[in-house]
Amino acid sequence: MVSDAKYGRTDSTKCPHSSIDASKTYDRFASVTTGTQEICDLKQTCLPSKPRGGDPYPGVYKYLNVTYECLILGGWGIWEPFGDCSATCGNGIQSFQRKCNNPVPETNETYCIGDHIQNLECDASPCQGSWGCWQTVGHCSHSCGNGTKLKVRECNNPVPTNEGTYCEGENTTLEWCNLRECPVYKWGHLKDLNLTKEELKDFMKEEINELKANLTVDNKNTSSAIRRRISASDDRPSAASFGYFGVVMLATPIVLMVCLDFNHLFPECVKRRIAK
Repeated sequence: MVSDAKYGRTDSTKCPHSSIDASKTYDRFASVTTGTQEICDLKQTCLPSKPRGGDPYPGVYKYLNVTYECLILGGWGIWEPFGDCSATCGNGIQSFQRKCNNPVPETNETYCIGDHIQNLECDASPCQGSWGCWQTVGHCSHSCGNGTKLKVRECNNPVPTNEGTYCEGENTTLEWCNLRECPVYKWGHLKDLNLTKEELKDFMKEEINELKANLTVDNKNTSSAIRRRISASDDRPSAASFGYFGVVMLATPIVLMVCLDFNHLFPECVKRRIAK
């Protein structure tokens, strides 16, 4: 690190030259500390430029007197693994780190330049294939009585990589389903006998007659017949008169409505009557 830099001549014996008189005293210089610091700080070698403020000793051989202190620059150590590979098999990522300790820098200004962590691809062992979960495909083959359904699985947990072996075993299987017994029908066994229609009728004759007997309607036991038997007749004149009166009362409004709307209901008839 540069602490001071002077350009000029303050001693007749330093940097001897034919233009220098040893018996003469020289004491002129220009400070170039700032410019030299900008060019030389943290450098192992540098070439300072001339001062910008002019020549302090025209015609005299001059020199640059620099006062500096050597600092230890940091240097990177070797890359070392930082953690494990991200994958247990196949290609993964692994972090590596290095330390600024070769040598250790003296100050923060001389710290190593560059990244101290990097991620590199790591090549683990081949991934052997492993089966995923069983998945049901479709429905049960029967609604009852020991059906089966298809189940499949894929070699994707994980998928084999880097020449890893494929999963061993079958990727399909059948599983029992709907194990409950089917309902038993009285004539269910007949479908396996390949009988004709006439043979089936003869075979089921007794059962058919029994069904007919159970399904036949007895007219004597219908609700209307029962009401007729249990309802008493009313022969009183007042009862008959009351019935006739009710019929007249119901029919009168209808007759009036038809008479009032006759012209609208039958306009053609009205026109013909007027024309005559």
